[in-house]
This record gives sequence, structure tokens and C-alpha cells, in this order.
Amino acid sequence: MRRNYLLFFIITLLITNCNPQQSSPTSELVSSSSPETNAIPLTDSQPDHTPEASITTTPEAQETPQLPTQPTNEVNILHLVVGQAITIKDITMLDAEVGWAIGRTSGLEDHILFTTDGGRMWSDRTPPEPAAPIIGDPKTASAFFFDENTAWIRYLDSRSVWRTTDGGLNWDMGPSLEADIHIPIEIVPHSLQFVDESTGWVMIYLESGMSHDWISLFQTQDGGQTWEELINPSDTADLSGCCKTDMHFFDESLGIVSFGMGPYTAPHYAMTTDGGRSWDFIPLDISQIEPSEADFTNCEAHSPQIFDPNTIVLGMSCTTYSEPTKLGKYFYSSDDGAQTWTINTYPGGDLLFWDREIGWALGREIYQTTDGGTTWQWMANVNWDGRFNFTDGNIGWAIATSAEEIALVQTQDGGKTWSLIEPEIGE
Repeated sequence: MRRNYLLFFIITLLITNCNPQQSSPTSELVSSSSPETNAIPLTDSQPDHTPEASITTTPEAQETPQLPTQPTNEVNILHLVVGQAITIKDITMLDAEVGWAIGRTSGLEDHILFTTDGGRMWSDRTPPEPAAPIIGDPKTASAFFFDENTAWIRYLDSRSVWRTTDGGLNWDMGPSLEADIHIPIEIVPHSLQFVDESTGWVMIYLESGMSHDWISLFQTQDGGQTWEELINPSDTADLSGCCKTDMHFFDESLGIVSFGMGPYTAPHYAMTTDGGRSWDFIPLDISQIEPSEADFTNCEAHSPQIFDPNTIVLGMSCTTYSEPTKLGKYFYSSDDGAQTWTINTYPGGDLLFWDREIGWALGREIYQTTDGGTTWQWMANVNWDGRFNFTDGNIGWAIATSAEEIALVQTQDGGKTWSLIEPEIGE
């Protein structure tokens, strides 16, 4: 039954291209594009590529376990068995073959996984975290994978951070952080981040209210053996405003947090030059863009990346009173440490750069730039939303989701075509 179901999934998960007459099902997720016509300076007009099908796989919503009479949180999360199919939720590949992921089967618990074959077979490297209570919240993990040996994991209902230095074969639990967690969620996509094997940060969401997202920010300088609280909402309002969209640190001193749709009309970001102890809140200039500033209802800064202390990029999207369903999409870049910004339009979606020149605009339309965002080349239209990871300008993976369906897909041509991976537990 599973074999037929997966075959149906592979046939129905398609990516459209410039040739709408090509509708024959194949055994791969395939899209193609015309290199002669795709390299374009970005203009207001966008190519019309209509998705042809939706992905079909086992919905996570159907993963409801039977309720026993007693909770099981006295035991640790059990490792998955060889041959067991898994759903990958988040992926960080280090090269074409080696990488980490967070995955789940039919249970309530996220597992930490390691691959050496590009994502087909995975070893369960989950730390000895207490199992989820059957009646209660799931065990949801946040992770930062530094290299094939070093990683940090935090389960969002926990105050402690796990660390491994041998590829997840052994784990050390860090000290309990003084954070009053009310709702165990990850409010910022990259809330656990390291710049080297010693220096890192964890942002812990506490609660929301009155146009605030209350957080505590901790820093470690010894790889997670000890942590210092830098931001506490009872002491300072730094970083407690709504709504944070991302966090990115370049080194032990320089970091940026972007803010999005909330009680602010003007987009803004916060920057630190002292490792996160203090933050300057800086509005983004929107006087140079059309329509006029007065017409904006909400603007969201997102996807900040720092390439060196001078070179920074981020995206910005705005809705307007006159066209509330249409987004203005802008690419901000600075070469002087955010003193001034160059503003261009871009195709929209999350921004992800491999280096200063090669990057992607990632939505249901996928674009690539090879000149730092000056021009954008259309790669493909997809009929799913994705969380993407690239290891160079060509090879990448995505967690493809549509409604409550989820799949792992891979590209080897920069995002033009995508093929399905069926992950399972190996030795």
C-alpha cells in the first residue's frame, strides 16, 4: 500500500515550467526552463507560470497516537528503528552527501538525524531528552548544526541546550537557563545560532501581549557549558517588540534582528555591535520607493544576512491601502555597514544567499541571482511552500509543504528541477 501511495505522490508532485503543454506524468519532480529567456533584469512584470498539481504524501495531521493511561515522560525519547520511514521537518546539509535534519514519524517527538548519502538514509542521533507526555505538548526541537561533529539542540519546552562534538553519538546537557517559558514555540526562525565552536546565542520566547513578543536572549562563550543572560524583559525592552522575523550574527560582536508586520508602519531592524548586550533600533528608508510612504499599511523586513562588517542585505515587503492584497517587494543592500542602503525591487519571497553574489528569492516562484541581486533569473514555479538549504550554487534541498502534506525534495541545477527523496532510518 505504501509503495502505491508513494508512486501516486511522485506522479502528482510537479513543478511547472514555461511549456504549459508538457503535462505527461514522470517518476521525478521535473521542471525545465529556457536559459535563453530566463536571465532578466527585474521589472514590475512577472512571468505567468501556473502550477499544475499538488503534492500528496502522508499528512502530519494524521500522526495521532493512541492515548495510554499514564504519561511517558519518565523515559527518554526512543531512537527510531532501521527501515522506518520518516518525515523531515528541517534540513542542514554541509555538502552534497553529509548533513543533519530534524524529523518525526507518527509520534509527538522530534528526532535529530544524520546522513552521509545526501538525505536518503538517516541515522537517529537524538540526545537523551525526556520523552513527550502523551497528553500534552509535543517535543519540538530547534537546532544549530555547525559541522559534521558539532551541533546544539534545544527542545522548546526545555531551558537547557544539548551539545555534541562527535556527530551526535554522545551529548552533554547544558545548565538550566533562567527563562520563564509560557508557550514552547520558536518565535524567530534562527533562534539558536553559533558563529564558531564556542560563541553562540539562544533566544527563548516567553509570551506575547500588548504589541510585544517577550524574549530572553542568552550568550555562551564556551560552547554551551555556561550561558549568560543578555536580555531580560524585566530589565530592558530591547528586542521585545513585535514581530521579530529573523536573527543573524556575523561574529562574536555584530548581529542583526529584523522586524515584520506588527504595530509599525515603517520597516525596521535592530543591530548590535557588542554581542547582543545592547541594540540600536533603525528604521529602513522607504522614501525612495513607490508608492509613497503615506500609502503603506504594513512593512516587513526579513531575511537579513551579513557577509562582512560592511556588507549586509535584507528583504522588505509592504502592503498598501490602495492595493491591500498586493505586496511591494524590495531588496536592500549596504556596502558601508548599514550607513546607507541601495534599494531595488526583487521577485519576492525569502532571501537566501550562498555568498555575496549567488542567492535565491524563494517562494512558489524560484529565482536566482548571480550578481548580488542586480538581476534575477527565473528558475521554476513550484506548487508548494519550502524551507530551503543550498550547499553551493547548484545543489540544494527543500522541505516542501502543501496544506498539511510534507516531502523532502532535492535540486542539482540551482532550483530549476526538483526530485523526490524518500527518507528512512538506516544503520
